[in-house]
Amino acid sequence: MLIERGLSQEWVIRAVKEPARTERRSDGTIHYLKRIMEREDRMLRVVTACEGNMPRVITAFFDRREKEVHENQDR
Repeated sequence: MLIERGLSQEWVIRAVKEPARTERRSDGTIHYLKRIMEREDRMLRVVTACEGNMPRVITAFFDRREKEVHENQDR
């Protein structure tokens, strides 16, 4: 899926290890968000499910909604 979406595994690891912010959801998932400078400062969202001490990545994608929020905050 990473190749199909043009994502680097290193970006996913960076987002989980050093997120700009995290969101804990009621479904038990944790969303890690990190801006990726190499991709025009777009926000990468990595969704994980916790299994023991290690998060398991469910999906990762550039979140367009976050770009809109970032642009609106700049105005």
